[in-house]
Amino acid sequence: MSNGPKLSAADLIRDGNLDGTSASSQLFYSFVAEQIDDKNQSQLIGYTISFFCYSTWEGKSYFLEDLYVKPEHRKTGVGKKLFIQNMKFAKEENCSRFDFHGKILFYLKYFSSYEFSYAVLS
Repeated sequence: MSNGPKLSAADLIRDGNLDGTSASSQLFYSFVAEQIDDKNQSQLIGYTISFFCYSTWEGKSYFLEDLYVKPEHRKTGVGKKLFIQNMKFAKEENCSRFDFHGKILFYLKYFSSYEFSYAVLS
């Protein structure tokens, strides 16, 4: 993005129900990956943003909008774990589809066909 995000932290807190006060109007879901540093402090190293949508052919669907892992933590399996967590969440929520941006296809090359099938079907 040439001009960067247009959202504030307050927008994300409200729209994602991150403070627990707006569950009825929650617009997106987020999973995070954290690492505990040498001072026993939790550090955010990756996240996903996703939401429910609707397919006129298949019904309730799930869309993975963003998957981000800090550069120094890439190629360590963090992105793969976040991707799998989203697939499991979509399945638990009885979604008929799991869609994502083409840029996220990058992560699929780290899956064997068995792992991908397991993540989708488990």
